[in-house]
Formats: sequence, structure tokens, C-alpha cells
Amino acid sequence: MDLLRGEASRIAKGSKIDWWIDRADAGTRFCFEDAKAKEIFASTCGSFGIPCRDG
Repeated sequence: MDLLRGEASRIAKGSKIDWWIDRADAGTRFCFEDAKAKEIFASTCGSFGIPCRDG
């Protein structure tokens, strides 16, 4: 989880946007103000072998 938080922070900082974490019924939701940053984060998760789903 710390790895994903670090990546989310790095992506948001690079995009100059805010991000936050919401608890979900199953898992954790990483939220970004920008759709492009969200896509980059999903790709990053995939490169770590972590499934990412929208919703």
C-alpha cells in the first residue's frame, strides 16, 4: 500500500493536481482530479501486477 501511495503522490505532483484515498467496500480507491493521471496510475498498478478497476 505504501508503494501505491508513493506512486499516486508522484503522479499527482507531476501533473500538478490533488489526489486522495477513499475506502471502498472491497479495497481502497485512489482518486485523482484528472483523468489522465488516473490512467497513468492504472498503468503503474498494472506494471506491478496489481489489478486496477474503475469505480
